[in-house]
Amino acid sequence: MAILIELLNSQGRVTERHKFSQPQISLGRGYNNDIILLDPHSCAEHAILTLNEQQQWQLTDMDSVNGVHNQRGQRVSQQPITQSGQEFTLGKQRLRILFSDHPVAATQPLHATERLFQLLSSPWLLLGAILLVALSLGYEFWLSGIGEDSQWHKQLLLIPFILLMFALWPILLAVWARFTGREPRLRPQLALTFSLLVVWACWDIVLALLNFNHNNSILTQGLSYLLPTVMLLAFFWLSFALMSIQRRWLHIGLTLLLSGIYWLYPWTQQTDRHYSPQYQYQLLPQAWLMRQPATTERLLEQSDSLFVETAAEAGQARVKKAAKQASVE
Repeated sequence: MAILIELLNSQGRVTERHKFSQPQISLGRGYNNDIILLDPHSCAEHAILTLNEQQQWQLTDMDSVNGVHNQRGQRVSQQPITQSGQEFTLGKQRLRILFSDHPVAATQPLHATERLFQLLSSPWLLLGAILLVALSLGYEFWLSGIGEDSQWHKQLLLIPFILLMFALWPILLAVWARFTGREPRLRPQLALTFSLLVVWACWDIVLALLNFNHNNSILTQGLSYLLPTVMLLAFFWLSFALMSIQRRWLHIGLTLLLSGIYWLYPWTQQTDRHYSPQYQYQLLPQAWLMRQPATTERLLEQSDSLFVETAAEAGQARVKKAAKQASVE
């Protein structure tokens, strides 16, 4: 009867899987073993699996230094394998023994965004996104330095530190994935983060254009909250999808919680009541105006007509008021 042996890491994930049909299998660090263990706490000839005449497998300790322990942590010298899936520890090496008829887990369908994950794994995308974010930061420093005495080019030295700060979120997720036994996928996480920053910078340009043409309009104010919220929802959803979080409630809850911070952040800011003149570097030239402004002559004509209409309406109101008083008398 064939048997399978799975080597597990400290998180319980399978690192190796071997199948044997022979009646005797040796395990240890020695190179003559059927399964060569890399754990330095294992002996050269640590244990042996044998199939007896009753067609039952049995794991035997070969007088090893650190012994063989079962799932309950008890040291055993001989242990019959009565059921598939039993786990043992040889030194510090965990292993699981399976029969060939062990049920196979259900096939997991590919995630709908798997192609996007493959795109995010491209190093060129990551480098391009980082470069665009760095250029965007440099442009902001240059704009903010116009009209000021400060030397804006010294602020360019802050760009590497700002980029490192942006990379903390992907690094945190990678560390979390490593400790929970998942694949870290650090490069896709970094590409996703910096791609979001590029999209956000593009949205800032569009928002400045909308504010220039439709200042304080309901459309602009609504989009200023709606689109960033959608971007954050997509970002956090894909970030946790890259971690392969299987619990849907946890996936949705973390996404909504972290995206909701964008709505709570303005309430935490204190309004400065001491206003001072500031250089507005986000003003756009007339070429960015979507509709042509009225000429001076046209503006004067509209102003004159407005005064005429107002005077006429005021006269009509006075006539109606006088007529009403006369009727009362």
